[in-house]
Amino acid sequence: MISETNVYEFVKHCEREVESGLTVGVQYYVSSHGRVLANNGYGVAAPGVCYTQDTVSQTFCLTKPFLAVFLGTLVDRSVIQFDQEIEVGASQERVSVEQLLNHSAGLHDPDAAVLMFSSSSEREALLANVGVKPNWNVGSQFAYSEYVSWWLLLNLVTSVLRCDAIDYLDQMVLPTWGLKRSFYRCASEDNRDLREYLATYFWVDGKRKTPLLHQRLSKYLMDRAFGAVGAFTNAQELGHWYESIGEVLDGRAVAGFPRKETLQRLVSASRHGYDERLERECSFGLGFMTDLSSHCFGELLSAAAFGHSGYLGTSFGLYDPERKLAVSVICNTMGPRPFEGAEMFRTELLERLLAGPSV
Repeated sequence: MISETNVYEFVKHCEREVESGLTVGVQYYVSSHGRVLANNGYGVAAPGVCYTQDTVSQTFCLTKPFLAVFLGTLVDRSVIQFDQEIEVGASQERVSVEQLLNHSAGLHDPDAAVLMFSSSSEREALLANVGVKPNWNVGSQFAYSEYVSWWLLLNLVTSVLRCDAIDYLDQMVLPTWGLKRSFYRCASEDNRDLREYLATYFWVDGKRKTPLLHQRLSKYLMDRAFGAVGAFTNAQELGHWYESIGEVLDGRAVAGFPRKETLQRLVSASRHGYDERLERECSFGLGFMTDLSSHCFGELLSAAAFGHSGYLGTSFGLYDPERKLAVSVICNTMGPRPFEGAEMFRTELLERLLAGPSV
């Protein structure tokens, strides 16, 4: 078990991040051996909205594992296969589901931001012309894909299930996982209730904190295109989700999750090497970051731990099977702070939780 002192230091470090002005709000969840040790929010989620444990944020890459785990259930049902190939755009090049999930397909351009903030017609034109990067060694060369690989995987789901992938995830998958507040796309223009617990990101530049209020517009919340970058969720539900993965890995069946053998494949290293987008040597499973020390999570997690970071590295979720430990942290800030600063926060936070003897 994690000591009470360590949990206290973890929570205080989250709060100091807000009090120092490095983030506007933070949400955190920690459990060990099924016992919740911390579950709260601190600071401002949006103008007039305080961060609580129920606040929901758009979490971008943090929730890429959601789609990976759902794909694992389709593999178990023999609907798809990990080695199944998908045709890429007008070039008709072919890459496998596994290569899309482990970022070895050479489909890391355009950036997610370019696609998210293009008009619908511009986005369609860009995606129609995507292709594997010239001279790319598919399967043995690596670069993190923010958007394109996940867009192709969603298209695959739509094709094999003969229904819209985003709608299916929202209506059938997330509820089965017990994620009551999480969603990919807001289904109604009348989202006044949602806005009471919806966070927005802030651009922080010195003492100036500017809320990105477009994230609360119906047009933004209902855009299917954003499903390729991830879902809306909160730290509590993300932590529960990782706990469910732990249960499956311990040999228990959990509704909506793949078989143990399939899930083990997802969370085990599928590739290790230099990532041209992340600019570091690192490991990936299928949709999960593995060997988390190679992703700047510090050195105290076990080698079997897995998870994912998101939104410039300021947020993360993970599970450590050896400690039966689930941790999720969501911050709602972007700005000129270097990416390395977010990685340092992540490392320092986990050091406070895990350093010293556990009791």
